[in-house]
Amino acid sequence: MGGGGRAGRTPILATMTARTIAAGLFGAFVGAWLGRAASKWILDLDWWIVATVACAALGAAICVAGARE
Repeated sequence: MGGGGRAGRTPILATMTARTIAAGLFGAFVGAWLGRAASKWILDLDWWIVATVACAALGAAICVAGARE
């Protein structure tokens, strides 16, 4: 079906499945748990909440990338 450049393409959000979303949530949970453990209890940092959020985002990104591949 000729025509516009976007014909026949589905948006990226429409292609996300429940498995991908679950992988992102799992990665965020595990990343936050490990980040909190490393930054608050092991390293005894004052800014542990920033490290926890950063580790959660990194964990979610890694797990979503793994689920998408």
